[in-house]
Amino acid sequence: MDADKSKSLCSDIIFVIDDDDDMLKYLTALLRSANFDVKGFSNAATFLADYQAGFGACVISDMMMPEIDGLELQKIMAQREIHLPLIFISAFGNIPMAKNAILNGAADFLEKPLDAMELLKSVKAVLKKYPPRKHRLQGSDDVQRHLEKLTKREHEILDRLFSGETNKEIAGNLKISLRTVENHRNNILHKMNVKRYSDLLRLLLVTS
Repeated sequence: MDADKSKSLCSDIIFVIDDDDDMLKYLTALLRSANFDVKGFSNAATFLADYQAGFGACVISDMMMPEIDGLELQKIMAQREIHLPLIFISAFGNIPMAKNAILNGAADFLEKPLDAMELLKSVKAVLKKYPPRKHRLQGSDDVQRHLEKLTKREHEILDRLFSGETNKEIAGNLKISLRTVENHRNNILHKMNVKRYSDLLRLLLVTS
């Protein structure tokens, strides 16, 4: 069960994942005491189901968890293009495990029992190195201004994307090449100031 049911869509939120309830409470309290916005989860599956594209500053996760452990979480995040820096914590840390995590892109690896100051120092260093992405535009007026930059054809393609058509289907329906559709799609993302279509979809849903 989530330690925090808040649905705040904050770009600098820190996600904490630990199956030890006492540790989860300790970590969330510690980070909040340092003025971080925190959302806690008791397992990786709940985090993955809850996560919304484009939000978050970093993930602090226990390494040894049932079902989906830290390395598996890291793999799934990469597959889903969840580009948040990962700080791993573990009571059973060892050199091969830490090396594997770091080689796969983890930002840091800390051993339990945790030193509070060491953790906060690590979080601040990670956020400085990997500043949170600011995907969300502020309010429907900003979204409308970005939409006004689109050409008539780009609006048509965006409408079809939003309705669920694939690039290939759009190309066939509009009798244009797949490359042309892809170029229009890239232009739409650029003009809407987002990196991926999933971010654009979330943006349009949030402000609709």
